[in-house]
Amino acid sequence: MSLTSLIAVYPALELDGSWTEIVGSCENECVCNRYRLTHSKQYLAERFQAADDEVEEHPRYNIAPTQPVLIVLKEQGKKIRHFTTMRWGLIPSWARDMSIGNRTLNARSETVTTTPAFRDSILTKRCLIPADGFYEWRKMGSVKQPYCFEVGEGEVFAFAGLWDEWRSPDGEIIESCTILTTGPNSLVADLHDRMPVIVTPDKYDVWLDPDVNDFGTIRDILKPYDANLMRRYPVSRKLNNSKIDDAEARVACHVRHSNSGAVVLAFHALRELRLGRLSVESSRLSVVCPRRSTSGLPMTRAERVIEF
Repeated sequence: MSLTSLIAVYPALELDGSWTEIVGSCENECVCNRYRLTHSKQYLAERFQAADDEVEEHPRYNIAPTQPVLIVLKEQGKKIRHFTTMRWGLIPSWARDMSIGNRTLNARSETVTTTPAFRDSILTKRCLIPADGFYEWRKMGSVKQPYCFEVGEGEVFAFAGLWDEWRSPDGEIIESCTILTTGPNSLVADLHDRMPVIVTPDKYDVWLDPDVNDFGTIRDILKPYDANLMRRYPVSRKLNNSKIDDAEARVACHVRHSNSGAVVLAFHALRELRLGRLSVESSRLSVVCPRRSTSGLPMTRAERVIEF
């Protein structure tokens, strides 16, 4: 059995950082392209001090791009916050058609003031996007294992968002939004080189205030969230299907831990020798490699069994 086959048999197998040296980490180009919002409308209204008219009653476990998402706004000249829903994937007001929204799910904080799609919104159209979890993937051979990232014990938090409105050729007005990203903290770094910007509650007011149009005032908000205040865990691979949006998708799955050093050693041995095999029986991984003489010819066979 090849190493790839081993991964397919045990897709929930998690190894430490040396695993990514072999098969690589997540290949998602887009960070935070799925997230979760499951708290009640009453809780959200209290947490964000906003009217709950547009908050959906049913929880959402697998929110995906281009879907309608809940956001928090503060209109210019008004002191109160309110909820509304917008399409995820920002369509700038000057766009010829909606297709650009498929490429603007995220906005890089480092270039947001110069990117045409976002440079106006960062100064005048900022929003909060409530969530209580977001997902990233670890690619293991042919399998993609999702992980859920939470703040605290699954508390509600808010992504830093931008929004805009676009008028279609037939006059329909479509409001849409994007999630800002920054460099990863230590909890996210081995899965992705970016993470969503999470706004701390003490910064909600300044972030939402449309009268604050000096980028220097909000720049410090656009930094990685403290990894010590977060946790992550693997969840069901049902989450890989964006059409599945039920409570089962959020359930933590059991991850088997392995002697990663031994597996790394076995992998390199098989790669260098171009001979040998890996076999799995129950929870035993057998690594069988032929020994070589100094002349390079196969001699006897050696087997090492790793418990996991």
